[in-house]
Amino acid sequence: MTNRAPGRSPGAGRAARGLPIEEYALIGDGHTAALVGRNGSIDWLCLPRFDSGACFAALLGNEEHGFWRIAPASDAYRVTRCYRGETLVLETEFHTGDGVVRLVDCMPRRSNHASVVRVVEGVSGRVPMRSRRWSGSGCPARPGGGARCGSGCARRSAPVASIRGVAASSAPTA
Repeated sequence: MTNRAPGRSPGAGRAARGLPIEEYALIGDGHTAALVGRNGSIDWLCLPRFDSGACFAALLGNEEHGFWRIAPASDAYRVTRCYRGETLVLETEFHTGDGVVRLVDCMPRRSNHASVVRVVEGVSGRVPMRSRRWSGSGCPARPGGGARCGSGCARRSAPVASIRGVAASSAPTA
C-alpha cells in the first residue's frame, strides 16, 4: 500500500457490514496485528497475541463485534493512505471541506504490553474529529468507563468533538 490514490468516503452506512477486505491495511508488532480500515476503524485485533481472543472483530460481523474508529465527525471526506517508508506505520489522510487531518497508526515493538498507538495530526484547516471504541462480544459500553473483557481490553464509547495528541490502548502480554 505504497500509493496515495484517493478513495471515496467509506461512510457509516458500510460499518454495519464491514468494509471490503481490500480497504484494510495491516499494522503489527511481531506478536499480533490489527487491520485498519480506510474509514479510520480498527476492525480486527487479537490481544495480546495472534492466537488470543479478538478484542476488535467488526471485520467478521458488525460493530457489536468490536472496533475502534477515529475519523472526521462528518462522513463527507476523501481518503489517501500509505505506509511510512519501509515500516508498518500507517498514515491515513482525511480530506474534508474544512481541512486535512492525518491519522497515524502503529504497534510499536513491545516491552511488557501490546500497544496500539493512534496519533491525530492536523495538516490544514480545522477538522472536527470523533473517536468511538467498542470491544468484545456485545457487552454494553460505559461512556468514559472501562469494563474489562476477557482478552484484556477495555470497552469504551466516547464521541469527542476534536482530538489532539495521542490515543493509545495497551494490554498485558501473556
